[in-house]
Amino acid sequence: IRLAAQGLFNISHGWNLVGRPSLTVPRSDDAWKVSWKMDMLRNDDWDFVGAAIDQGLFFYIFRVQRTAGADLRLWTHCSSRDE
Repeated sequence: IRLAAQGLFNISHGWNLVGRPSLTVPRSDDAWKVSWKMDMLRNDDWDFVGAAIDQGLFFYIFRVQRTAGADLRLWTHCSSRDE
């Protein structure tokens, strides 16, 4: 909450002025698997829908700062066969 209240955000360096996405998003993050369709990585800036509010803050906290995030749509799903 403190980070959101301080308002340390700009389009080029993101939350807490952490830096460009190409230098701050961990290479192990699932975002790199679909980087060709993510404006943030393709343009190397934090100018995406919701970047300066909740979506950008959550991405920063969970995927840059804590490296704890992943994209569920990229996970392999189990399928069951009807016999």
